Amino acid sequence: MNSLHTAIISTLEEMNVKKYKNTPRRNNFPLELRQKYNYIHQINSLESLLKNGLFLLSQEFSNEFSATTTEKNELLLNFNHLWRRKSKWIIKIFHMYKILYSIHLFNNSLNSYEDIEHVLINICNLKHHITELIKKERSDWDLQQINFFINRRNDDIKNNQKRALNSILERNPRKITLDRLKY
Repeated sequence: MNSLHTAIISTLEEMNVKKYKNTPRRNNFPLELRQKYNYIHQINSLESLLKNGLFLLSQEFSNEFSATTTEKNELLLNFNHLWRRKSKWIIKIFHMYKILYSIHLFNNSLNSYEDIEHVLINICNLKHHITELIKKERSDWDLQQINFFINRRNDDIKNNQKRALNSILERNPRKITLDRLKY
């Protein structure tokens, strides 16, 4: 079994297969904190959408690409369709966090460069506000977890010495499995 394991590892190394890195997951966080992280991801996607809209309306787009007006109008229609879908969600988030926002968020179509800039500034403010909340809640949660495990270790020293020793010595408890019984 051990030779098979080493053969598999050597084959994977020869093929340059990347090893799986165990990254810390957010699943251990409380629900509110996970939701805020998800809001940040969605806001980042909305921010990139708005930057694409800015590029569509900029002079650089006209200079770099020789798009006809119908092609440009189709791109703008597609952009406005995506904006309509996302604008309802972003207004809900602004209301939820009680942040002031401009009237441009209520536009069903963003057809001017200035409208998109105003919306982008508001979204950047929202993103900053949520990241500050995440930092605060994360530090509070970390302190709470540290206190929990300190208290647990103190209780283990008093009440459950086996688990305390295993924890202090950083070892896993060994288990014996009996396959055969002889009389």
